[in-house]
Amino acid sequence: MSEGPGLARRWQQALLAVLVVRLAVAWVLPVLDDEAYYWTWSRHLALSYFDHPAAGAWLIRASTALFGHSPFAVHLPAILCFGAASWLLGRLFTRLDPHHPATAWKAVLLLNLAPTMGVLGIVMLPDPPMLLCWTAALYALHLVLEDEQPRLWYVVGVAGALGLVSKYTAVLLPVSVLAYLLASPRHRHWLRRPQPYVAAGLMLLGAVPILLWNIQHDWASIRFHFVDRHPAVWNPANTLGRFLASQVLLTPGLVIFCVAGWVRAFRRARAGDEASRFIFWLSVPSALFFTALGLVTMTFPYWTAVSYLLAFLPAVQLLDAQPRWMRVSTWAVAAGVSVALFAHACWPVIPVRAEGDPAAKLQGWPAVAARVETLARACEGHPCFVFGHRYPDVALLAFHLDPALEITRLTGRHDQFDLWRDDAALAGRDAIYVSDTLHRQRPNAWFPFAQCEPAGSLPVMVGGRLLRTVSFWRCRDYRPVPAVR
Repeated sequence: MSEGPGLARRWQQALLAVLVVRLAVAWVLPVLDDEAYYWTWSRHLALSYFDHPAAGAWLIRASTALFGHSPFAVHLPAILCFGAASWLLGRLFTRLDPHHPATAWKAVLLLNLAPTMGVLGIVMLPDPPMLLCWTAALYALHLVLEDEQPRLWYVVGVAGALGLVSKYTAVLLPVSVLAYLLASPRHRHWLRRPQPYVAAGLMLLGAVPILLWNIQHDWASIRFHFVDRHPAVWNPANTLGRFLASQVLLTPGLVIFCVAGWVRAFRRARAGDEASRFIFWLSVPSALFFTALGLVTMTFPYWTAVSYLLAFLPAVQLLDAQPRWMRVSTWAVAAGVSVALFAHACWPVIPVRAEGDPAAKLQGWPAVAARVETLARACEGHPCFVFGHRYPDVALLAFHLDPALEITRLTGRHDQFDLWRDDAALAGRDAIYVSDTLHRQRPNAWFPFAQCEPAGSLPVMVGGRLLRTVSFWRCRDYRPVPAVR
């Protein structure tokens, strides 16, 4: 089939349709637990935060200021960032394969249908703004190299800086750029010119707010990422196995074609094809980093998204050469899994065990918040504060709770709530503890109160299926134990 402008426009229109569907889904999709956590950050704007840099929180703050307090307003920055990244990636792909513009836009569409990428296209994590900045940097870099526009090196640097204030893994961008320049005889001369080093200096400016925040908070985020979050016992068979399994969430067929695309790009790069060299060296170094990281710690499937961006172009080129049944089934599985994921997140009626079902944990929070507010009105003396022992539950409850009520987390892993909580101000106050059957802890044994007593429970039902039962406790006289470092 010939690839005229009309065919490319049809793939662009299909991509636009995906964006419209995402906007519709955002109206009914609940706020996810990590999204709610980042929303709590947006209520306390800062230079950086415990887990990540600040861009995500600032974007959520801007969106909710414009569109009100709603799940849609929280999702919207992710949709816009991923949509803009997709447009830039399509432009970049048409430059890398100028004779096949329809294939370029088809590759972007398939990327959007991939389950892991589909999640990042609607769920406001630090990754969507970082992916936008990464893609913008790659597009500007290609203009620098192929169109001889040296001033665009500064755009690469600024995009890298903005990526860094979105997520720490943006530090892999200059590593990938350096690897590409070293591997390219045609563009190696840039290493003898000042512009790349000025761009690197501009990117380092993105680290300034992160460093200032860490200096002010005893290097809490740096210590967490380099020490505290990693398992105490090294078990590479477990962590690497989980990493490789998580990559299958891209769907097995797509992972196979992306890896095969890297192999094809490597072979063509060795034969002198510059576009293939660009694809390989600006994606594989980050993929190798995350694979090595999987040897030492737990990883999440969407961390590798930056590695797969460029891989979808050779993946689709390879897929188009396969029999029709394979092409159709690969597209159908990718789209079908994505639709099933979001449908179940909105209406978790599939009979999956609640303990292993992330969607089950998103339901029932407005009713839980209403019960907490009723209990809080009955508090005597000082106003009660509300607490849980897991940051996802505390964040989801905070999103639905009256903002006048103070909420925090006690015990559990260290996180941003530790930095906000003022134990001295809470000492002696009563509290309401919220827990559920999925992650229950008995407050008398775990939390420093004079006394805790049950205050009822609430079943969370969807489609006649009991997802979990939320329990409420009244706790008297908070007695915090002084922190020991």
